[in-house]
Amino acid sequence: MTPCALALFSVVLWESTSIKRLLHEETLVMAASEFVDAATIQGYHAHVYYDPETREIAARLREALERGFHVIMGRWRDEPVGPHPQSMYQVKFGPDEFARVVPWLMLNRRGLNILVHPETGNAYQDHAENALWLGQKLSLRLDTLR
Repeated sequence: MTPCALALFSVVLWESTSIKRLLHEETLVMAASEFVDAATIQGYHAHVYYDPETREIAARLREALERGFHVIMGRWRDEPVGPHPQSMYQVKFGPDEFARVVPWLMLNRRGLNILVHPETGNAYQDHAENALWLGQKLSLRLDTLR
């Protein structure tokens, strides 16, 4: 290849790479604007699931949560309610408590299954898509939220 042809090939290759990079960066910028702002989270719920054999463990966990954190405890639900397929109680807490409550639950759930989800104003999305599970993921009755 002649020096002139090599120079032309290099310019074309460089331009092609620059165009690809620009297109990639623009795609990233467009995608970033489609993300939901975490400031839409008004608070969190943790749903602690239990059955007759694990109710006492759930009771001790509940007492420790009430003593150690800024939480609002929901009542005991000994029957399935709403999207929840088994007995549970709800723990409500603010965004400022998330970093304390969730790691504590991770380490102290004693085999209980726990659903943690944000409150964004969209109950279906919060339970179906924005949730995290500690323990086994249960099949929620999501049709009750539509």
